[in-house]
Amino acid sequence: ATLTVFAPNNLAFETVPQVIVDYLEKNTTALREVLEYHVLAKEVLSKELPQKPTAVTTLEGQNVVVVANSTGAFVNQAEVVKADNLAKNGVAHIIDAVLVPPGFSVPAPTLAPTSEPATVVELAEEAPELSTLV
Repeated sequence: ATLTVFAPNNLAFETVPQVIVDYLEKNTTALREVLEYHVLAKEVLSKELPQKPTAVTTLEGQNVVVVANSTGAFVNQAEVVKADNLAKNGVAHIIDAVLVPPGFSVPAPTLAPTSEPATVVELAEEAPELSTLV
């Protein structure tokens, strides 16, 4: 298959909140969706990117908006920082952000039932997103 991959650079991954990383490490279906949202099913070189914002369908099934103009090349809000990295099976464009499919969210944590109601502090201690608080 000939593909186009919008590949986030290392700095892009450093900005992903840890709660999202943890969720994706445990949920391979969600991870696959996020990864496939970075891939097009055909090779598109930077010179072929449209000059007006244009929606294109990813392997994940939803659209990204691509555009190349005098300020640079972009996929959604991510900037292409190194274009046209050719490979045997397509091309990779290095981008400065991780793309997130529309509608993606990390479910709120569910707390284990207890025989008696937990205190507010106990609830906070069990919720990873409140670890700084406690």
